[in-house]
Amino acid sequence: MLRAPAADLPRARALAEAAAAAPSRKAPRPADAAPADGPRATAAGPQAPATGPQSLVPVAVPSPAPVPTVPRDAAVVVAPVPRRTAPLRAALAFLAVLALGGGIGLGWSAFAHRTGQDGASAAAAEASPGLAGARWPLVRKGDLLWKARTVQYLLQAHGHAVEADGDFGAATAAAVKEFQTAHGLLADGKVGEQTWSHLIIRIDSHNDPKPAVVALQYLLGNAGTATDITGIFTPSTARALGTFQRDRALPVTGVADPATWRALLASQGPAIHR
Repeated sequence: MLRAPAADLPRARALAEAAAAAPSRKAPRPADAAPADGPRATAAGPQAPATGPQSLVPVAVPSPAPVPTVPRDAAVVVAPVPRRTAPLRAALAFLAVLALGGGIGLGWSAFAHRTGQDGASAAAAEASPGLAGARWPLVRKGDLLWKARTVQYLLQAHGHAVEADGDFGAATAAAVKEFQTAHGLLADGKVGEQTWSHLIIRIDSHNDPKPAVVALQYLLGNAGTATDITGIFTPSTARALGTFQRDRALPVTGVADPATWRALLASQGPAIHR
């Protein structure tokens, strides 16, 4: 233990009290100096870390952000998910074009089909005036040729004694009035629709009065279907009748029914009246 001289004790005590009263000042530590709690390097080499308890330096840890709470009755707005609208619009446009093209195609097909049907109907009507709404011809006194001759042949088939000279004169008009009276018709001496319906005769292989067959063969020849005028309903006449019916779009029956008689009358040449 060192001892100071007695004369220096007062001075040393004054210095000690001054040092104790003055604030402690620490010398600045170099930047490359090791931390206080780390291993220290000395001239003899690095020191081993201290094994005793070390003081813990408090570290500020940020507190987690508060989680917002949503009321139960609050409306939740969901942001729309962006979609790829360009490909969708292109697909819809393509489907619209397909639908429009299909509709136009179907409409054009229906129009062409309807036009074809109308054209066929018009052609059939032109070829068969009897089916085009042609009326029974009116035959009266003064008519000549096919009008007068047809009436005269059919009057003969009903038993009236009249000459088939192709001239609708007084004798023919009188025979027509007698026929009309017998069938409860207006006896005006004119052959119209009502008189024709009673005057024509259905001709087939089982019913073929000669004057009526002559009238049929006569009208067939004038209509352009050649056949012999024999007064007999021969197979040749039946074939000619079937040809006429087929050309006029009538049912090919080989029977002279009312529709065939009207078509025959409508297929004759121009009427001549004196």
